[in-house]
Amino acid sequence: MGMSTSISKARLAKAQVAKLVADVENVVGVGLTKCGEDYAVKVNMLARKKLDVPATVDGVAVVREVVGAIRKRTKRSA
Repeated sequence: MGMSTSISKARLAKAQVAKLVADVENVVGVGLTKCGEDYAVKVNMLARKKLDVPATVDGVAVVREVVGAIRKRTKRSA
């Protein structure tokens, strides 16, 4: 078994992925997530569409998830 991907390595990869998808309308966010013991870059998408992003960036996995539109939360009454 190899070494797990550190959060610092994942942060560097996240910056690269964010640049790759900066102008893609279907992408609503880029973040980090855990995949087992490793960190990975997570690309949040509006809908299931083809996304031209590699499966790994500098050895860090890139995962995609359809999350829909991002909306402001409303306050809930107690």
